[in-house]
Amino acid sequence: MSASAQCRTLPLFGNQAVWHCPAMLIRRSAAALLVCLALLACMMAIINTTSFDHTIQHSLRLNHQFRSAANAIEVFRRSHGRLPNAREFGAVSPSAGPEDYEIVLAPAGFQYCDRDTTEFAKMAGPDYVLAAWRGEWWECYAPTRHISTLLLDRAAYSMFGAAWLDTLVFLTFAAASMAAALKLSVRRKPAGDPTR
Repeated sequence: MSASAQCRTLPLFGNQAVWHCPAMLIRRSAAALLVCLALLACMMAIINTTSFDHTIQHSLRLNHQFRSAANAIEVFRRSHGRLPNAREFGAVSPSAGPEDYEIVLAPAGFQYCDRDTTEFAKMAGPDYVLAAWRGEWWECYAPTRHISTLLLDRAAYSMFGAAWLDTLVFLTFAAASMAAALKLSVRRKPAGDPTR
């Protein structure tokens, strides 16, 4: 099919005319999509680093709560020779503030931890698990085995191993998308354009 058969002049207001070509519409639509992707990549670069800090801050607070509760349990265990029951645990554990998570003393075979489920499920005897519901998953800490599901390192939350590398990848993708969008949106007159 010739270019003149694909493209045609459409009447607009008065004497104005618009050169209409499906290929041009597709290119401009693709350019608009690439601009949207570039903006999304820029937003991800910004949100990515700030969300790391927020998540790690909550993890550090929960880690402190776990360790405080474990210390209280060890004091109880030394004086009573056993683990506290749920009511006793509530009495001996440090009081939680409004921003704190509710810590529960889970049985040794607790299987609902977010990560390392088999490690927590294998525990028995004097072992115990402290667990906290984080809104979407269970975080667990086993003081007797020194294992935890908490991720306190920023690299654990990044897609490419480091926050700066994530940001670089997102911004590189944004720049490439913008360059491709610019190349697609540059107006080229199709073959057979009578105004050439």
